[in-house]
Amino acid sequence: MENYRNVDQTSREYHEIAENWIKSGITPDKHLAFYCGTGWRGSEAWFNAWLMGWPRVSVYDGGWFEWSSDPDNPVETGIPEHYQIPGYKMNDPESLTRTDTPVEITDFLIHEGEKEVVSEILKGLSSPQKYISSRFFYDDNGSALFEAITRLPEYYPTRTEKSILKAAAPRIVNGLSVKNIVELGSGDCSKISILLEAMPGNHIERLVYLPVDVCKTTILNSARMLSKKYPGIRIHGILSDFMKHFNVIPGNGNKLICFFGSTLGNLTGKEETSFLLNLRSRMNPGDQLLIGFDMVKDIRILEKAYNDEQGTTAAFNKNILRVVNHHAKTNLNPDQFDHYSFYNVAHARIEMHLRALADIEVTSPYLNNSIFLKKGETIHTENSHKYDRDCIHRLAGITGLQIKDI
Repeated sequence: MENYRNVDQTSREYHEIAENWIKSGITPDKHLAFYCGTGWRGSEAWFNAWLMGWPRVSVYDGGWFEWSSDPDNPVETGIPEHYQIPGYKMNDPESLTRTDTPVEITDFLIHEGEKEVVSEILKGLSSPQKYISSRFFYDDNGSALFEAITRLPEYYPTRTEKSILKAAAPRIVNGLSVKNIVELGSGDCSKISILLEAMPGNHIERLVYLPVDVCKTTILNSARMLSKKYPGIRIHGILSDFMKHFNVIPGNGNKLICFFGSTLGNLTGKEETSFLLNLRSRMNPGDQLLIGFDMVKDIRILEKAYNDEQGTTAAFNKNILRVVNHHAKTNLNPDQFDHYSFYNVAHARIEMHLRALADIEVTSPYLNNSIFLKKGETIHTENSHKYDRDCIHRLAGITGLQIKDI
């Protein structure tokens, strides 16, 4: 209920609630029915709308379970189309950004409370094997560092994947009639450009490209480049952690979902299965999923890719501490840590850690007690699993996805 209440459980100001609603497509010109599981949360939301004087509001007391159990009841999934409310203006709304580039950006991260983010960070730092989620790599600086990594001579994954895409693009787009291309963890637009380049121009004009990323700057930069190169393309950026917000993937309309960069390998076995099952639930018959897998190979090649001589990967790894400090107000000093990366043969994965160069006391105003790291202790920041064909077939079998080509 953080969208309706302050931390002390008092009601949020009406204009805050109204702004959140309007950003999400809940507007006073509609007939609105509020619901929840049992009724009381829906009633509280309705009461706010009633107090604001919104004209057509009601409570559906059956809850979502009752509504969805009747196949005759209409259900809409996916991202609502944006709209214009006559006479309504909002000063610089954070959730929808319009620029001189023909792109809309819907911000789902704005609904993620800072309390939840801080809790996630401190839980990881308090664990026996300390860890930080790899999603915290990607602030503006982290995104720029990663793009630099992709150009390093040691880092084979990006150029290898691009060469495979170039060879396969004509086959992939042949007969492809999708209206939407969703790219999860979109980063720069270099990979999706390879697919677009292989498409007929008249198809691009009917296409909506939906880049999903946690960095708004990255989405905007990609949109500017793509709009210049393909003037007819429509772009709807989605600012989101797609691992948490599966509803950002549109459920309506046929689509191609692209998941490049072997990002799937950052997940544990349980997480990747759950992720693919959730992804499959957002797919309609005829939808396609294009995934990049980094295959098992010589350990020397793998370890060199994550330990470049220029130190760019080390800078990228250490930057996560600055992001954590920003959110959790911790005192982590990147200079007190060493970049440590190696291939774990037993788990077929590259592991990235930050290793303490001295005994360290971590403080935060959100902690009751300090967290201590001993010299040599590590903070686990990322896994990058490597695959073989048996692994890919096993995942497809577990998740009910049919392999078209490898």
